[in-house]
Amino acid sequence: MTNNIIIEWNNSHSIGIKAIDRQHMKLVELTNKLFGSCLSGQEKTKFSSIFLNSIHEIIAYVSYHFSTEEKIMDRKSLLDDLDKPDSAGTETFVRS
Repeated sequence: MTNNIIIEWNNSHSIGIKAIDRQHMKLVELTNKLFGSCLSGQEKTKFSSIFLNSIHEIIAYVSYHFSTEEKIMDRKSLLDDLDKPDSAGTETFVRS
């Protein structure tokens, strides 16, 4: 850990989905920015403004990130469902 960095991104954090990995890197960046604002030694009014802006930015980005993850999971679930045979439908077809 160096300076104002609380989390340092490395390849072990990667999940192998480029879009999600980029978003995780951005979340690490925002976390480090928030941590840095806590250590900045700014006067109280300026610190409060920087801190609140960082919190709002993280909340907005986390919402965007979770939405992206949900879309990817929904798409994967749909593809998994397409790969599964429809056993009830297959049985009905075979009996006909």
